[in-house]
Amino acid sequence: MQKTDLKQETEQLAACDSQGRRLSYPVLRNHSVPESVLLLGAIAFIENHDHQILVSRRANQKSQGGKWECPGGMVRFRESCFAAIQRELKEELGISVAPSNCEWLGNVFRSHQKIAVFHIRMDIDTSELILQNEEVTEARWLALEDFEAWMMAGKFADFSVWVPPLIQRILKG
Repeated sequence: MQKTDLKQETEQLAACDSQGRRLSYPVLRNHSVPESVLLLGAIAFIENHDHQILVSRRANQKSQGGKWECPGGMVRFRESCFAAIQRELKEELGISVAPSNCEWLGNVFRSHQKIAVFHIRMDIDTSELILQNEEVTEARWLALEDFEAWMMAGKFADFSVWVPPLIQRILKG
């Protein structure tokens, strides 16, 4: 087992009960949890001045490898959702986000997860991103009108099915 595999196996994640109340104990990544326990995650809709959203392609060796998603990840035990999105964006894309640029939109409950959704307005040249190759193989800007076509074509990871309504809400707000 490689060092990174061992780290993931023992990584302590944040979780909550079915009402969304945070648990006082961690759960381990890749270990089974009771149905009443939801893992905490965070995603970011990063919007540029052209109202495009930054999407990233999952590394092939990951579940749903090769599919696209909005950047984000799991919340670690004793980590805030905002700290998790800051960490994930820095690790996976090399992006630093200030609190003043990041708006929490709310939570989405889906398939044993509670996902904190953030909106960030930021212009980034994708050629300057520092990709974490174990997680992300590519990043690009996607026009809102292309989201539905990409979804219908199966280009997004399965857990991204709720992306278009949230993006509509962001861009109209």
